[in-house]
Amino acid sequence: MTVTIAKDGRVVASRITQSSGNSVMDRSVQAALDNVQRIPGFKMSSTNQTEMLTVTIGFRAENHLESLDWPPKSSSSAAGK
Repeated sequence: MTVTIAKDGRVVASRITQSSGNSVMDRSVQAALDNVQRIPGFKMSSTNQTEMLTVTIGFRAENHLESLDWPPKSSSSAAGK
């Protein structure tokens, strides 16, 4: 993702630069980026009015439904009713 930050810490732009391959994940990350308005304590040493930062974050999706025995199996008592 790329984030452009003003000298005062305001986030002036953000975007995903490379898809994760999962559109739901991409939309979720973009929604989170859209909610960031300011980065507190951000200090720039340059004389530029804005800085563009490129951040690489790795995500790993796991299927936890298997450990929950999902979908639930019907019980034999329910089948007899």
